[in-house]
Amino acid sequence: MEKTLTILTIEDEFLIRVGIASYLEDEGFVVLQAENGREGLEMFRKHNPDILLVDLQMPELDGFGVLATVREEAPDTPIIVISGVGILRQAARAVELGAWDFITKPIEDMFIVKHAIKKSWERASLLRENRKYREKRTRRKKEFHENKS
Repeated sequence: MEKTLTILTIEDEFLIRVGIASYLEDEGFVVLQAENGREGLEMFRKHNPDILLVDLQMPELDGFGVLATVREEAPDTPIIVISGVGILRQAARAVELGAWDFITKPIEDMFIVKHAIKKSWERASLLRENRKYREKRTRRKKEFHENKS
């Protein structure tokens, strides 16, 4: 059985936020909504969602601030940036800062959002598996050397 993913959508534009949330809930995701970066970080810390969808331009705390804080607190959490078409350079900067993907607004096909989430979750799962494998291998090497001595 696959895990039901919890997605935190941080978007100040009400219709976009609600549209994304409605679509994702219909697709079987649990969706949390925040209307600005400050509120989004509070929800992130409280609920520990699996993936974040973050707008770049928001009041109180912008997407870059959210990205920097989440990268510091939970570096393996996938963050997908949502950006207006006119600010692709900012979206590229966000990816350089650690966002896993970006989607341009207006979102013409919500399948793009679902695909980005699926792709990010697969990557996160592979990274976790790889980390577990490396940790197990390191423990075995240590145990081997301790038993050899």
